[in-house]
Amino acid sequence: TLYFKFETTTRKICYNVHMELQRLLSLTRKGLDDYNQINDGDKIAVGISGGKDSLTLLYALSELRRFYPHKYELIGITVDLGFPDFDTSKINDLCQKLNVPYHVVETYLMSLIYEGRFHTFKAVTFLDRTGITAIRPLLYINESDVIGFANKMNLPVAGKLCPADGYTKREYVKELLKNLNH
Repeated sequence: TLYFKFETTTRKICYNVHMELQRLLSLTRKGLDDYNQINDGDKIAVGISGGKDSLTLLYALSELRRFYPHKYELIGITVDLGFPDFDTSKINDLCQKLNVPYHVVETYLMSLIYEGRFHTFKAVTFLDRTGITAIRPLLYINESDVIGFANKMNLPVAGKLCPADGYTKREYVKELLKNLNH
């Protein structure tokens, strides 16, 4: 259950954020089913940044393996971007607890492309050059619910390691939209 307490004088929102596992699994399954995201025999790689979204997705897909009608394999992958003090040991521990194979992949080059248009992945996106299908099972889950679930399950959410964290264009737009709504 998610509770919100609004304090109008300070414009703060205090969250009692404890999303239940059953709700997480129900909404994740709805996303999977509505968009036919998983089929029998699929091998699903969850890109784990150490943030709340990827850890919650890993947890949800791990739990769904027990009863989801389509049988699939699950692996966790983290791309090591070379940030100092980036420790994957807690992610590794969680993957072991969930019985999910885990791999850390190093990269030396990241390309950022600005296309000059709005773009986001659809619920299911086939990337024809790689033969990979990207899926978004958490599309029905609000960010506040993900925060709540991560808090409740004490997921090992990584601290802010990226030097640009909080100073990205995404953060700028989030803050802009928040200010426009007040």
